[in-house]
Amino acid sequence: MIILNKIKTTLLILLCLTLNTLAQQPSHFILGADELAGMNIYDLHQDQNGNYWIASNYGLFKYDTYKFQLFNTTEMKTRAVFNFVEDHDHIVYCSNLSGQIFQMKNDTCKLFFTVPDSLMSREIDYEFDNNNKLIISTTEVFQVSDNKKIKYIIDKDVVGLSNNGKIIKRLFKVYRNMDSSLVFYSRFYKNVYRLKNDILTQEKTNTIHPAFLQHVKHKNSVIVYNQGSGAINSGQNSRINPVMSSNLVSTLPDFKYVNQKTRYFSDNTNFWAANLSGGIYLFDEKLNAKNNYEPLFDSQVISAFLKDNEGNIILGTFGSGLIVIPNLDILEIKLKSVSSNISQLTFSEDGTLFIGTQKGEIFEIDSLNNIKNIKKKGAQQIEFLAVLSRYNTIIFNDNKNNLFNLLTRQKHYVDISSMRGICRKDDGQYIIATSAGLFLMDEDHFHGKKPIPISTFKEWSQSVGYNSKTKSIYSVTNTGLKIGNEDSSHFFKLNGEKLACRDILNIDNRIYIASREGVLVFENDLLIDHWNKKTGLISDRITLIKTYDNKLFISTNIGLNITDKKGKVLTSINKSNGLLSNLILNFEMYDGHLWILTHKGLQKIKLDKIINVPFQPSIAIGKVLVNEEKVDTSRHNFEHNQKKFAFEIDSKSLKYQNDIYYHHQLEGIDKTWIISSHKDHIFEYKSLPPNKYTFKVKSVHKLNESETIYYSFTIKKPYWERWWFYALVISLFLIATYLVYKIQIKRLQKKALLENQLNLTQLTALKSQMNPHFIFNSLNSIQDLILKQDRENAYGYISKFALLVRKILNHSDKEFIDIEEEINVLTVYLELEELRFKKDFSFTIEVNGISDLEIPPMLIQPFVENALKHGLLHKKGDKVLSIVFSLTNEKLLCEIIDNGIGRVKSQEIKNRQNKNHESFSVKSIINRFEILKDLYGKNVSVTLSDVISDQKIVGTKVIMEIPFKRRF
Repeated sequence: MIILNKIKTTLLILLCLTLNTLAQQPSHFILGADELAGMNIYDLHQDQNGNYWIASNYGLFKYDTYKFQLFNTTEMKTRAVFNFVEDHDHIVYCSNLSGQIFQMKNDTCKLFFTVPDSLMSREIDYEFDNNNKLIISTTEVFQVSDNKKIKYIIDKDVVGLSNNGKIIKRLFKVYRNMDSSLVFYSRFYKNVYRLKNDILTQEKTNTIHPAFLQHVKHKNSVIVYNQGSGAINSGQNSRINPVMSSNLVSTLPDFKYVNQKTRYFSDNTNFWAANLSGGIYLFDEKLNAKNNYEPLFDSQVISAFLKDNEGNIILGTFGSGLIVIPNLDILEIKLKSVSSNISQLTFSEDGTLFIGTQKGEIFEIDSLNNIKNIKKKGAQQIEFLAVLSRYNTIIFNDNKNNLFNLLTRQKHYVDISSMRGICRKDDGQYIIATSAGLFLMDEDHFHGKKPIPISTFKEWSQSVGYNSKTKSIYSVTNTGLKIGNEDSSHFFKLNGEKLACRDILNIDNRIYIASREGVLVFENDLLIDHWNKKTGLISDRITLIKTYDNKLFISTNIGLNITDKKGKVLTSINKSNGLLSNLILNFEMYDGHLWILTHKGLQKIKLDKIINVPFQPSIAIGKVLVNEEKVDTSRHNFEHNQKKFAFEIDSKSLKYQNDIYYHHQLEGIDKTWIISSHKDHIFEYKSLPPNKYTFKVKSVHKLNESETIYYSFTIKKPYWERWWFYALVISLFLIATYLVYKIQIKRLQKKALLENQLNLTQLTALKSQMNPHFIFNSLNSIQDLILKQDRENAYGYISKFALLVRKILNHSDKEFIDIEEEINVLTVYLELEELRFKKDFSFTIEVNGISDLEIPPMLIQPFVENALKHGLLHKKGDKVLSIVFSLTNEKLLCEIIDNGIGRVKSQEIKNRQNKNHESFSVKSIINRFEILKDLYGKNVSVTLSDVISDQKIVGTKVIMEIPFKRRF
């Protein structure tokens, strides 16, 4: 009879597996897919600070919900570590097969104890007793004192016989009971020991195969079971053996894959069974199998189990990181017959699920999970899919057949393209939203008759609604929300601007609009309410809005809100609750379940399981880095060059990290709170000036905030900004000011003297240029022209003479003039002299492109006059004078070259005429050059030389280095 029942059960299971093409498993995500890739994970643990510890064959890892960190040390003889244990001070330990036990404390890993070679065995087990002493069980059981001395707990001389009569050493296992006592049981003998308060008791147990004993904690019990059969170790002494819950049977779940490698885990509600064949089996507390005895994650070897303090189920794997299940009640649906991504879904009134795919397929799934393909692949993906219950028909976008009758199973065609949305109108009519505007359709149009366009709604539309009370049509167009009827329409504006919308919902002629500014509520075509983040929604960007069970389901770009009809938020759901993605493509509600479609897949949630557990985020300053070095947070004073600060914030959470935001502010720098995501938890200030600062930060999860924590610190001013330094500087400044004042007075006196001397030389130069001889000669030339009645030349001469006199007088009181002005004066002067010399005199002035310079006035003309008076005047024949300017390496040179009689003959003539005084060029101009050199500190010089040709003097050359200033 028992065999027959087993056969029936097996056949029933096989039948279900045959019909069921819809597989489901808890929604999950992979943590450490890259960081832990290829590693075998042996154990998992979460400490009291919220850090996750991972024991693997590649070493020890810590995950602080921000990053993975490897904690291997040079003392490790082998990298593979196992068996996390936490002592009564919440310090975490792990061990390896070399008998080393490591301690994780203060963010470091160090060797705590090494089992002596004489006590080594193939298995090492350890725990901490109720006095927090390390107890190790190998072939013996011994205690490790603070100074690492060994004390045996069980008589080390006790040995036993194996089945073949050979003497063997014992091998002990240990676990910590719920009362903090330690229980030891031998792997080869039916002996059980209990240790508490250093008192050891012993008894026998009726375990058939003690070599396969393991234990699992479940609620307030420690269940010891046989790993091979699942049988619970009942024992005889209730003080030692686990206290079993009344609803537990005498064995753990028995299933077809149970073997000596089977491990059982508990999340205090369900039992989990895993072995090396792959996958993990889920049982409720009454040991009823879930998922039809099908393993979850059957392609993975599940090697470790942890339920963390946020309720996440975390499964360690061989080679594929960590599987994190935020919520067991949120299921991920896998359609084995569907190879393409799902793009749309909808339900009929009888509960049939219709899904469309990106390849243009449509599948029908009934309540028994039987799946049928009712539309093959098409030219476009299914973007629109709806059930017309009145006509037992589904409608969808397709360029061929876009109707499917559920009764006749026939396909039909509506002559309309790019359908986006549909709503029911009066008298059995439907309004279709398309890329070409809105169209009216009824049953007559189900067989090829072209729908009727609504002329007032020609814009591209993706959603449409109808108010039967006001006879108004609402259309979500590509340019905004349009409201009207078949005669007229207008665009709705919010605060004077058109509104980007996505969806429309009609509940009892109250219109709800999903927009980028929240949810707009219309009644009698008037806006009566506006819901957004200020009213409690998780986001203003609304994508879809639907109703079920007198509630509104509002999807946003960051999850889904459930509200009542007045907009009060009842709950919300997003990745923190187990969604694969916050961005929802579509969703439907049926028979107490919420079906959600994202780009990562299809999920199913029981509506009564959507419970938001209040989460209060924590906050702490993990590290303070100053100039990239960690400092103790008890330190608050820093030197002026310690100005680069970084604050590393801890708000540990695995489940809610996508919804946690930091608000931080550095008073004295930041004017307002700065908001950043959970991952961006390091805040840097690269160059803080000396001042007093207070860094404050808080963690925010939705409407809940952590406490605000503060860290005040001072960056000292450098010594040169302190009061004593100011006093010293002021004193030195006063002394220096006095000395500078004295020196400056002397400089000003010297400068004034030089300027007076320069003025005298300028006056001398002016006298030279305006000397009576020149004036007499000029007037004489004018008289001569007048007597000759050469009026035109006389007028020109007078004009040039007047121009020359005016320019000389204008330049007489200036330190610098434009070089162009100086050349202009020289040109006028030489033109006047040219008239006096008649036809045998000529001159040239070469500027060589020099411009935008200013030079002292009346420096060049005296040397030109000397050349005319002493060199050219006494020469017979052609008299030639050339003036050449050049600018090289910031030196302005002026060369005056004449073909006169030379300096020697000129001096002979002066001697014959008894003129013993020095010429102006030798005395006054040289003095002026020396004064200019002292005044402007520049190289100023003048040199005179003879021009020699064929060993004869044929002229005189004057080279002047002239000071200048650039005009720009």
